[in-house]
Amino acid sequence: MRELILFGAHTPYLNSQVDSNKKEGQQEDEEKDAFRKPQDASKTGKYTPLHWASYNGHHKVVWILLKENLSPTEIDMYGNTSVHQAAAGGTDKVLKCFLMGGVDVNQENARSHSPLDLATNESTRKLISKAMNTERCKGTVCGNSVFDFKNIRYFCESCESFYCKQCSKRDWVFETDTSKTKERLICRCDTCAAVVNKFEGEL
Repeated sequence: MRELILFGAHTPYLNSQVDSNKKEGQQEDEEKDAFRKPQDASKTGKYTPLHWASYNGHHKVVWILLKENLSPTEIDMYGNTSVHQAAAGGTDKVLKCFLMGGVDVNQENARSHSPLDLATNESTRKLISKAMNTERCKGTVCGNSVFDFKNIRYFCESCESFYCKQCSKRDWVFETDTSKTKERLICRCDTCAAVVNKFEGEL
């Protein structure tokens, strides 16, 4: 995958969601809203390398593709996001990658199926259900804001709870002490991040 990326094999899958009905004068962040769904998935959907890696459980490949800005909200011809594929593939590590990066777990595909509908094992179903049933941020910075499709949940891998963007921190780290590139995505809430920073400072 790294070799393919060096030769630009991933570039056709970047920013493929285009809204042909954009109006002049819209704000840039509104134009790039990743949570808007195209009208007809059969015409605009594209099966991406991230879909493939997600379904097949290749979490390290998912890390690499996410770092190269492939979007987990891109849809295939059936309206499935990579989160749908991760749920169908039944690999918790992949699903957690997306939850740490922030995704809408309620998004339905073209057949009105959510990721929970496609989940194939109990641990995956429990993780998605936990995300869906967490209605408010567990942090204190935001004042316990309510989650919706704009205020996305971020999964803290340390305490395994969900936080808003304001109350969490995402970063790329080395997978092991011999890794040459920071490719592993992590997300921690403010509290857990403070504990880790204090621990690392004492080493």
